Amino acid sequence: MKTLTAAITRPDAEPAPGAPLLSLKAPLDVSSVRSDFPILGTMVHGKPLVYTVHDLTNPHHETPDAHTAHLDVLIPAADELITLTPGAAAEIERRWGRRPVVVPHPHVVERDEAQRALASREARDGRFRVGVHAKSLRASMDPLPVIEALIEIAVLDPRIAVNVNGHREILEPGGAKYEPVLAARLRDLADSGRIELRIHDYLSDAELWRYCGAMDVPDTVTWKIEHFRRYGRLLARDADLFGAPSWLAVHIGQGNIPEATDPLLDHRGRDGVEWLGKLEAALGRAADSMPTHAQYIAQNCAAPA
Repeated sequence: MKTLTAAITRPDAEPAPGAPLLSLKAPLDVSSVRSDFPILGTMVHGKPLVYTVHDLTNPHHETPDAHTAHLDVLIPAADELITLTPGAAAEIERRWGRRPVVVPHPHVVERDEAQRALASREARDGRFRVGVHAKSLRASMDPLPVIEALIEIAVLDPRIAVNVNGHREILEPGGAKYEPVLAARLRDLADSGRIELRIHDYLSDAELWRYCGAMDVPDTVTWKIEHFRRYGRLLARDADLFGAPSWLAVHIGQGNIPEATDPLLDHRGRDGVEWLGKLEAALGRAADSMPTHAQYIAQNCAAPA
């Protein structure tokens, strides 16, 4: 290939009608598009298109309609598809009939660097630090309810320190996306000592990593990590945001590979196929006993004669 893959995105706004979507200064061998932001570009005539399906819903949008319309165009048209997890690949195959190549998200930093950060954490005097970001707020983000809930927990357990980081554009008057209600509340909480507030410009990669490395990992997450590393066992809690397939993708994608199999596997009397067959038959009988769509309408909501 003569050129690198071109990543084509636009974070700010849609182009004006008739404006060129992309100006190329050199020959292009392949066009590569990912969907973090509203999509700027495109199809290059006669060139293969590789689409990274990074988001099935766009957190910048109030509703999924516009992003779904993008997916309905790009996924069928792309020559190749890439996504980050087996679960996402299965959902894409279910909705569009195409199976992407799964490429797990790379580590933010190398494993040895992460281990050094863990080993060199400063003394906390028994404090447990929880970090919350109030940065460029997407349509799906509202940090204040999370911060208020953490403060209530910190009242019950004084060992908890709530650290809030915010961008100047959000929290300072004159910022491009100034949020006066959020800014006033955070300053009030900081002045009263209930949070530690830091307002700054965008952090560099090194600054962001140092900040993240200084935060503590909750015991429940450590518990999940250790059990999977030792036994390949996925542990779930009732209030978990992720399901088992997502946790599996997180563990494997971050290099947390099991050292051994779950010892309970050695005590299974059968492989589960017979049990799953019985479950399938029971579900089938339950489904067969239900009315069809037409029968339900006729029984419950038929139009007047």
